[in-house]
Amino acid sequence: MHLDALPRDLDRFRLLERIATGGMAEIYLAIERTPLGGDRWVAVKRVRADLADQPEFIEYFVTEGRISLHCLHPNLPQAYHLGAAGGRPYLALEYIPGTSLLALFRAAVRHRRAIAVPAAIEIGLAVARALDHLHRLTDVDGR
Repeated sequence: MHLDALPRDLDRFRLLERIATGGMAEIYLAIERTPLGGDRWVAVKRVRADLADQPEFIEYFVTEGRISLHCLHPNLPQAYHLGAAGGRPYLALEYIPGTSLLALFRAAVRHRRAIAVPAAIEIGLAVARALDHLHRLTDVDGR
């Protein structure tokens, strides 16, 4: 689905373009518009339209969003806001510009080149650190 077929405004976020689609959600580059002009680039993750009527996906997404709001780690984008619009939840996250890991891997395959061992180790360690942080998270009540 092209962005023109979707609402461009989602609460205070202006969706500009879809940058990724996954099994459960789509991610958009957006601008957060604030009343006093403190606009910023964000990534907005939103449940896919074809899954919006399935309560288990909505519950999983909202749980993920609540957990994300507690994350503060250099290897994870910071979550700013969990909301809902048009019957679909969304999560506004820090936008980190640059090449995605998937694009890096695809380029390596296309050029028939391996990713350098030190780079692969650093990527693996960064992912492991992020996962460790996620698995140790507690909510504000210490659960």
